[in-house]
Amino acid sequence: TYPFSGQMLFCRKPVASLADLKGLKVRTNGPSASDLIKSLGGQPVSLAFGEVYTALERGTVDCGITGAGSGNGVKWPEVSTHLYTLPLSWSTSGYFVNLAWWNKLDPAIRAQFEKTMSEVQEAQWKLGVEATNDGVACNVGRADGCKLHTLMKKPMVEAKPEAAVAAALQKHVADDVLPGWVKRCGERCATTYTQVIAPITGIKYTAK
Repeated sequence: TYPFSGQMLFCRKPVASLADLKGLKVRTNGPSASDLIKSLGGQPVSLAFGEVYTALERGTVDCGITGAGSGNGVKWPEVSTHLYTLPLSWSTSGYFVNLAWWNKLDPAIRAQFEKTMSEVQEAQWKLGVEATNDGVACNVGRADGCKLHTLMKKPMVEAKPEAAVAAALQKHVADDVLPGWVKRCGERCATTYTQVIAPITGIKYTAK
């Protein structure tokens, strides 16, 4: 697997905390993000990625969620003023192969593939973090940290997450995001999450 840059809030109104999202129209990038925004008191809006620039410019939406680097690439800072730098999620992708083809490979070749892809995965996750930090720096006008993206001529206001935000966000995820996801995905997903993911995140799923 590998990540894109951390998904953050680009807003055309002052947003200094998650509480400031109450009543705001936020372009979300998926059902779970919509559940989170609703849980925070905001109004999720579904828009194609290519339509968000104009929507922010015209005030059709107040905020949009995308990667720190992705937003920079499509010039969202031109039509938004505040960047809330808490990654709300990480959009990920991966490499996949046909199982029948894989099973026919010589064990030594499979081992080499696994070793190489493990190294690629580690490097790409590192790049994902670097791209996130670089995107933030470029968007808020920190030239010394802007190496991969475009330094904005009109820097955004950087809104750093408050100290207690992690605990508050975990509660919203447990109360609203996870139940919504399980409803869409099914009980098998709930079991897998509980066995594999919950021990890592520390966020338990409780059936409602």
